[in-house]
Amino acid sequence: MNEENKKQIIILAILLVVAAVFVYRSFGGGGIASPTPETPGVSSSLSTTPIDIFEDTDADAIDIASLMQKIKDVEFVYAENIEARNPAQPVSPRNVAPDPDAPRSDLPPADPRFVALGKKVTGIIWDATNPMAVVDDEVVHEGYVFPYEIVVKAIGEDHVILSFRTLDGEDDEITKKLVKE
Repeated sequence: MNEENKKQIIILAILLVVAAVFVYRSFGGGGIASPTPETPGVSSSLSTTPIDIFEDTDADAIDIASLMQKIKDVEFVYAENIEARNPAQPVSPRNVAPDPDAPRSDLPPADPRFVALGKKVTGIIWDATNPMAVVDDEVVHEGYVFPYEIVVKAIGEDHVILSFRTLDGEDDEITKKLVKE
């Protein structure tokens, strides 16, 4: 080894020792003494007693009793909340019910009866006021509109009634039974 390499190794060793001492002290092993009024060069305004931060807070005081009197109980009516959606599915345009009044030019021409016959009912969540069903892996409620204007007309304990308008312009409906796998 030449003389230049020895100097670099010595400088590196000294820097490592300084860094180790710094790390040791910063993690509480000897630490830096906290300033006190007796420490030379430190202002005597520092104190070891906690500062009272609540000295002048009357201007910001809130009357909690008056706020408590303004609280009113509100009853949640589940029958009014009929927006049915499978909570496991992310919200996307594919999972949102189509607007029945919107023109459906994006759909290829098909017979609504054929599309309705292809629907599969795999589950029914029965409730007299708000029944829901699982049709083609979608959670639907009465009034839900599938593409091709196929409407969930009614949900029974073991069936779903789908209504639609045929290509001839006549109103029709079919009953899909719950598939038990």
